[in-house]
Amino acid sequence: RYIEDCLNDLQRYEVARVCSNEAANAVVGHYRQAAEDAGVELTTMAEVADGLAVRDVDLAVVLGNLLENALRAAADAPEGSRFVRLGMVSSGKMLAITVDNGFAGTLRQEGGTYLSTKDGHEGIGLASVASVAARYGGAVELSHDSGVFRASVMLVCGE
Repeated sequence: RYIEDCLNDLQRYEVARVCSNEAANAVVGHYRQAAEDAGVELTTMAEVADGLAVRDVDLAVVLGNLLENALRAAADAPEGSRFVRLGMVSSGKMLAITVDNGFAGTLRQEGGTYLSTKDGHEGIGLASVASVAARYGGAVELSHDSGVFRASVMLVCGE
């Protein structure tokens, strides 16, 4: 679904390049337009080497879920806190992805696990991100404070 939405956006808008990975550019481009439409400031910083061994679909799952959650939360945040900051940095075979966003202060947690605040949703997005991270020998760290939610994902991209 993310890739289809992103490809549709590619046909309507010029997608800014944030890195050399076209799947990442498409996903970020889709959410950049969605952020603009929602009045949310989306900033990106990417320093990603060519040739990291991450499947496009896995990168789309991670970026799509993190940006979808961040954008929804930031759109409901108070004026002045409607932001999403995406960072992607690679070093050697490691890829770090961070997404910070403003939010209205309402979260659901159970046993230290963040749960979806969307009506009728089970919260499988973050579980999908964690599954991808585990497949790449990486990890996910989630935290929040003072109206800012932080998601960090580390992937080991290669043997």
